[in-house]
Amino acid sequence: MEFLTEVVERAQAREVHIILDNLSTHKSQVVRDFLAAHPNVHFHFTPTYSSWLNKVEIWFSKVERDVIVRGIFASAKDRGRYETQLWRCEKRDEMRE
Repeated sequence: MEFLTEVVERAQAREVHIILDNLSTHKSQVVRDFLAAHPNVHFHFTPTYSSWLNKVEIWFSKVERDVIVRGIFASAKDRGRYETQLWRCEKRDEMRE
């Protein structure tokens, strides 16, 4: 809720549209109360079973497929370094396109 509160404060009464997956915590009573108190905030949910639309899900899938499954790491920190390197390479490739 801290994040949503900060977003609303920065929006300064402008419309705020947030795209979310269908995780049950996004529909809890606390969230419903927040939305009722902030009518300028609108949630839009991705369709169920549409992980291919969710960039975070795509990233986790790629990390699992390209890093975790194939890798042998000395520690979690070592794996984290490799994930960061993969992310930087992808960003560099995106900027070239």
